[in-house]
Amino acid sequence: MGLLRGSFYLLLLVITLQFEVLIQTQVANAWVRDDLIPGSRYTSATEAALGDSALSMGDDMSSGLFYNPANLAKIRKFNFSILNYSIMATGPLMSNLGVGSFNVFSLKSFEKNMNSNPNQFFGNGMSLLPVVSLPFLTLGLLAQVESVGRSDAHGKVIYGTVSQLIPTAGVGYRFFDGSVRVGYSLQFVNQAVSLPTGLFAGSYSVSQGSALSHNLGISASIPSQLLPTLSLVVRNAFGAQYGQFSLVRFSNVGTVFPASDPMTIDTSLAFNLRLAPGVHSRWSVAYRDLGNQSNCAQWMCHVGAGTEVAFQESFFLRLGMRAGYPSVGLGMKKPGADLSMAWYTEEVGGYYHNQGETKFVLQYQNSLY
Repeated sequence: MGLLRGSFYLLLLVITLQFEVLIQTQVANAWVRDDLIPGSRYTSATEAALGDSALSMGDDMSSGLFYNPANLAKIRKFNFSILNYSIMATGPLMSNLGVGSFNVFSLKSFEKNMNSNPNQFFGNGMSLLPVVSLPFLTLGLLAQVESVGRSDAHGKVIYGTVSQLIPTAGVGYRFFDGSVRVGYSLQFVNQAVSLPTGLFAGSYSVSQGSALSHNLGISASIPSQLLPTLSLVVRNAFGAQYGQFSLVRFSNVGTVFPASDPMTIDTSLAFNLRLAPGVHSRWSVAYRDLGNQSNCAQWMCHVGAGTEVAFQESFFLRLGMRAGYPSVGLGMKKPGADLSMAWYTEEVGGYYHNQGETKFVLQYQNSLY
């Protein structure tokens, strides 16, 4: 228990230092962006490995708050998780570990590697999400930071950072003996995003502010051997408009508000299949951003699919595909602890298969009750 407590304090210290660096350095010459298709603000290693398709599979508090609020209806007792944290690194950074640096938390130490690999994304990130669940109410606090750097092949490296602090609360209800589940989560998004004013420009801007995000979810299952489940999730209902007030000010530079987060709708279909005694598989397919707020004309941009094979519900193999990019992962679970890993790719270009950013995420969750 002492080791776990020490790990928590160490992670919290690193996150605090990352935020402090952002404030002190003014984030000059910054560049960063999110996935082309809008989705959850929180990255679950399980969901990432399954191509962000498993909207109805999650049974933990974190996925309920951020992926599908209807999953909160599965939680029927008091639960508390303080050691829910993850670390992320992009593919180029991982492949250059030991070549130029062993410090995965410092992008500056990879500048020579960036210049040797122009236009490739070197990035890292971490998140901490303590969560508590009471009957019909779940509360969480997500703190996360993600930084990206890349070279323009002329020896100029540009950095960017996204920092977020998101208190959130959610409720879930069951109907017809749990065959129908509905849920709602409210996210108070405090965010700072650093961006250049032009591609590899010398000037930059930092946009920061806060917004309320309303998220709704519904899942309906047919009680049969395959347990087919249809889910619908509405993110940022009526849009999330950013204002000036913020619980924390990540930077003293810039007074521009982040762009509004549009309302998006995701849907998925999942079913279970028994392969052998003690071995089960779960299959899912999703269509993300039904209203095409991302303006991606290719339908494959919006499709995600995944499968998970569970051995005695303690070891998991996961495969997926999102927007045409493959993903893979594995997980190990025992009472009170869950360790998951995922390798996946996000589209950071402006259209289908323009430029993918490969990421590796390692996530640990515990449960005290």
